Amino acid sequence: MSAIDMATAVAAAVSVDGTLPVTASASEGVVTFTAKHAGEWGNDIDVRLNYYTGEETPEGVQIAFAGADHGLDLNMVNGSPTLPCEVAAMLGATSAYYAAIDPARPLQTLPLTGYMPPKESQGMKLQNGSGNPEVQNVFAALDDTHYHIFSLPYTDAANLMAIKEELANRWGPLKMIGGVAMACFYGTHSKTGELGDSHNSPHLLINGTGGPWTREERNLLLWDGIATAYEDADGVMRIERMVTTYKENSLGAPDRAYLDVETIFTLEYLRYDIRAYFTRKYPRHKLANDGTMYGQGQAIITPKVAKAECVAWFAMMEEKGLVEGMAQFKKDLIAERNMDDECRLDIYLPPDLVNQLRILAIQLGFRL
Repeated sequence: MSAIDMATAVAAAVSVDGTLPVTASASEGVVTFTAKHAGEWGNDIDVRLNYYTGEETPEGVQIAFAGADHGLDLNMVNGSPTLPCEVAAMLGATSAYYAAIDPARPLQTLPLTGYMPPKESQGMKLQNGSGNPEVQNVFAALDDTHYHIFSLPYTDAANLMAIKEELANRWGPLKMIGGVAMACFYGTHSKTGELGDSHNSPHLLINGTGGPWTREERNLLLWDGIATAYEDADGVMRIERMVTTYKENSLGAPDRAYLDVETIFTLEYLRYDIRAYFTRKYPRHKLANDGTMYGQGQAIITPKVAKAECVAWFAMMEEKGLVEGMAQFKKDLIAERNMDDECRLDIYLPPDLVNQLRILAIQLGFRL
C-alpha cells in the first residue's frame, strides 16, 4: 500500500468504529483525528502505536506524530489511553452500585473495568481543545432529584466552582439531597497536586490519573486532596484511597472531618434513614410535652418517645456496622421541644461513625 492508501484505510477504520471518541480524515498520506466533543478534555485523548505487548509497526512503514506532545520527549506518552471522564463515570457507577448493596462500606477496593494499566508507547495526545460546557446550565433541569454521585469530566475552575456550590446547596438543611462530584485529572505530579490544593470541598473528589507514581508520590497527593489508585500484579487498576479535597475548616485550621468519602456517604445514609424512620412511624402525629396524660391510641409523640426511638434506630445502625459507642450516644442524645415554635421537635443526634482500617502498625520485638 502507498502512504496515501494506508492513511485512507486508517481513517476508514476509525469512521466505522462508532465507539471511538474521535473522527478521522485522510489527505495526502496524513491522518487527522478530531475529538467528537469540543472542550479541554479532548486534550487527554491518546493516539498510540503498538500499545499491547507483541504489536509492532510493519517493516518499511514509518509513522511520525506531528504537533506538540505535552512536553514528553520522542513522542513517548506515559499513561492510560482510557479517557479520564470514562474513568470518572466508572468510579461513579461502581460507587453508587456498592453503596446500594452495602451501605456500611460504600467504597471498596474494586477493579476499574476497562482502565488499562499505564504503559509507555509511541504516540501523542490530541491538542488545541479549549473551553468547556457550563455545567451550571444542567442544574435547573435536575430540579430536586437526588443523585448520590456526579461524574464530572471537566476540571476547569469555573465548572468545579459551580458544582461545589450546587452540592453545598443540596447538602443544606432545606434540601437534604446531598451528593459527591467525582472528576479525574491527567497531568504531572506537581500539576495534579496544585489542582488539589486549590480546592477545599467535602463534596468534590478528584482522581489523579497521570501516573504511574510511587507510593510516596501518591501519599503526597493524598495530602493535597487527590484520590489515588494503584496497579496490581495483573495490571488492573484498583482504588487505593478515595479522599475529598476537604483539608481545613472555615478558620483555616487543618480538619480531617470530611477527608474520606466513606464519611460523606455514611453521613448521607444515616440522615436519609433517620428521616425515613420517623416519617414511616410518625407520619401524622401531634406533639406534646413529656408527662402529658393522653388516652391510649392517640397519635402523639413526646420528646422522651422520640429519644427512645433514636436509641432504637441507633441499635439498628450499629448492627449494620455503621456506628459504634451506644453508651456515649445515649449520654449525648438530646430531644426537646423548640422554645420558639411549639410545633417543632429538636433532636441532637450524635452518632460515632465506624472507621476504616487504614494502617496496621506492628512492632516486632524479637530475642535471639
